[in-house]
Amino acid sequence: MIHLIGGICMKRVISIIITMLLLISILSSCQNYDVIYEGSNNYPPISPLPGDKTEIVLYYPNNKMKFLLPEIRLVSRSNEELANVVIQELLKGTDKNKLRNIIPREVKLLSAEVIDDTAYVNFSKEILKDYSEKEEAFVIYSIVNSLTSISSIKKVQILIDGKMRNVLTKYYLIREPLSFSSLIVNKDYASPIDIVKQYYDYITQENLNGLLSIMKIEGNDNINYNTKVAYLKSNIDYIDQYNLIGYTMSGYSNNIEVLTGVSISTKEKVEEKKVVNFKIVNEKGNFKITETNF
Repeated sequence: MIHLIGGICMKRVISIIITMLLLISILSSCQNYDVIYEGSNNYPPISPLPGDKTEIVLYYPNNKMKFLLPEIRLVSRSNEELANVVIQELLKGTDKNKLRNIIPREVKLLSAEVIDDTAYVNFSKEILKDYSEKEEAFVIYSIVNSLTSISSIKKVQILIDGKMRNVLTKYYLIREPLSFSSLIVNKDYASPIDIVKQYYDYITQENLNGLLSIMKIEGNDNINYNTKVAYLKSNIDYIDQYNLIGYTMSGYSNNIEVLTGVSISTKEKVEEKKVVNFKIVNEKGNFKITETNF
């Protein structure tokens, strides 16, 4: 009789333990890991990437509008093109305090297709707004950087209503596919046009030392100071004043071409309008002019 009672008690204990384990398992599965943000502790305790989820990286401006930052997000796996999923998620926007939405909410993704290593993304015309130069860069590279975070995509071609455009609105060319820009991620945006303005300021001031400080002449390290000065004197005509009429840039990366329209007045008060092409390189965090048609 004692053995029988002991056996029944043991079975009840085992039953209670099994029930508790099942409850723990059910409660654990109820945790939400749909969105994972950089630096977050909201990771599953066993598998950081559930079998029915895939990880994507989206880029948004920080709340002070100085640079782009990544937001890591988990989305449900589907048969849908991953490039399409990434842009749809990007357009949903972010709710993180440290980030800001930059693409207008009314913008629609009309299509997304990947051919070889290039993503072709087609947006509705609502993406065309009166952006500042920095805002335009953030719109473009939030798209480009998010898509090129997919390992199979190296470049992004942006289309508007199914058509190619020369520039998005005013400043940045989008007629060719663009690549990921590390220069705009977690580093304060610096306008490439500032180095062009500095160039013309130094010319009006006849400041050769200033010009040398912002120019990277081919073979610079092996050329002595007097040779550099002679080179500048033979290639630069001093001017009395200038006015930038407009400009476009090939992208925001370590190598940029800036096409400027400029009105120049000489010492003799002769005014001339011309188009000047500048090639600019980012060297240790600073832009330098490597080539110009003066």
